[in-house]
Amino acid sequence: MFTKKILEYNIQHGFYFFFRISSQTVPFASHSICTIDWAKHFSSTLRQIGQYIKDNDCRISMHPDQFCLINAKDVNIINKSIAELDYHCRLLDEMDLDSNAKIQIHVGGVYGDKKASMDRFIEHCKTKLSDSLRRRFVIENDDRLFSVKDCLYIHEHTCIPILFDNLHHACLNNSETMIEAMKQCFAARPNGAHADHVDEKYFELFIRETCDLQFDIMLEIKDKEQSAILAVPYAARERVHDQSIDIDPANYRYIYENAQHLQDEHDLDVTTTEIVSCADESDQSRRKLVELSRDFKKNTNE
Repeated sequence: MFTKKILEYNIQHGFYFFFRISSQTVPFASHSICTIDWAKHFSSTLRQIGQYIKDNDCRISMHPDQFCLINAKDVNIINKSIAELDYHCRLLDEMDLDSNAKIQIHVGGVYGDKKASMDRFIEHCKTKLSDSLRRRFVIENDDRLFSVKDCLYIHEHTCIPILFDNLHHACLNNSETMIEAMKQCFAARPNGAHADHVDEKYFELFIRETCDLQFDIMLEIKDKEQSAILAVPYAARERVHDQSIDIDPANYRYIYENAQHLQDEHDLDVTTTEIVSCADESDQSRRKLVELSRDFKKNTNE
């Protein structure tokens, strides 16, 4: 499967964060035209992919297409939407991934009555979703119909987490700042088409403004890994408070996981540059990275 090849590419380039598995992994899986037992047929392959994901601690999500409308008025549309969501859930289950592998959807249509549409969404979440699907389910604010505030209303009645889309929030909001909206979405957790390419200046500003928050970042962008290759170093460099240095991809994870701890140390004495320049992949070199974790505050404030 191409999924495994993409995951291998991601790991080679230090992309351990969210990867969205394609809804077309098994084409027409929820349609009556699909007559094969795909879960049985691809069982071994799916387990191998799942094990690779777990071995490398990747974050995984899926995003069913816009035709998934569980708040529709048409019962036939609702049933087909649930079938499609069940397929996504089963695919992740067959990979033996835990509930951290999420399935995100938008709330759906307004159908002339926004409040009634949200209440219908809530009712169907409670009565039509399997327990397995509910554990994976998250809702995303959109750019035209349902804002973060609307998603929070649904969360209050279902406990479904909210996936925050910053560009959608810029298009549709209730006067909350981005930080205020993000914090509201985080508290709820246990303008147009997507861009072709990451805006590096905007992304750097976003990383800088949110550096005190702990969250995962998903790039929903058309050129995929090309933008990720540019974006990941900004996040890593922000962790060590120096946007001028080069960081080997092999050390991204170390920087992400240890930067705050390193900044809290006061009794050690090396520069940020020394820490990130030790790019050898051996265990000995990684131990040296720990030994070099000295006095970030002194070096970054001078």
